[in-house]
Amino acid sequence: FMCQCEACMKNYPLFHGLKPVDKKLYKVAKKCRKEISKLDSVDAELRFFEYCSLLQNHCMKVFPSIETAILQDVITRAMSVILQPKVCFP
Repeated sequence: FMCQCEACMKNYPLFHGLKPVDKKLYKVAKKCRKEISKLDSVDAELRFFEYCSLLQNHCMKVFPSIETAILQDVITRAMSVILQPKVCFP
């Protein structure tokens, strides 16, 4: 099997091999990663759009990079918080 995806074709590094390209954006991404675990579904939904905007406006210029990978993970985590089922006991 020969994978033809962009990452394989361009030989992108694995996560642990990614380097920061934009130091300011890297700090923002790390801050986002810390705050996501503390958010409820309402705040996570608001932040979700901010995270997507950051990724769309900045990270595509520095792809692949650690900041891109962190923000992609944060977006996934935000979706998990937003979609987490509410447990209600009678």
